[in-house]
Amino acid sequence: MAATPPEGQSTIARRLNRLFEIVQPRGEERQYSNSEVAAATGVSGTYIGYLRRGVRDNPSVDTVQALARFFGVRPSYLVDDDADEQRAASTEAQVRLFQVLDDPGIRQLALRAAAADLSPTGLDAVAAMIDQVKILEKDAARTRSGRARAPKPEEPQEPGPAGGGEGGSR
Repeated sequence: MAATPPEGQSTIARRLNRLFEIVQPRGEERQYSNSEVAAATGVSGTYIGYLRRGVRDNPSVDTVQALARFFGVRPSYLVDDDADEQRAASTEAQVRLFQVLDDPGIRQLALRAAAADLSPTGLDAVAAMIDQVKILEKDAARTRSGRARAPKPEEPQEPGPAGGGEGGSR
C-alpha cells in the first residue's frame, strides 16, 4: 500500500514516496515495503512510514544518508526544498535508468547500440523493432494463458507489377 501524502506535505514525504514508486526489487514489479527498506537501512519501518505520510519531516542526517544510499540518490534530493522540479525529475529519470541498466541483457543491448554508432533513423528502427517484439511477447503470453486474441484480418495488398502476381512492394 503506497503512502501518498497530500499535496501540501513535506519535500521528504513527496520525494521518498516517489522513490518507492520508481525503485523496485530486482526482477520484480512491485514496490519495496517499509520493512524491506528498514532491514536494508537500519531505519525503523515505522519511522519510514511516518516520513512517507508526512507525520515526521525532520529526519537525522544519518537517516537521510541511509535512505539516499538505499535508493541511489544524493541526500539533497530528499530534503532540499529549493531544488527545482526539473532537477528532481532529472534525478528520478537517472534512478529509473540505473535500475533498468542493472539488467545485464538490457545493459548489453544498450552497449551494442552505442558501439554501432547508429544514426537517429537507425535508432528509430531499433526502437520500432523492440516495440514489435513487445507486442509479440504479449500475444504469446495471452495465448499461453488461454486468452488469445482473434487474429487480425490481413491487410489488403496492392496488386504487384503487370500480371497481378506476387511481388507487390511493402
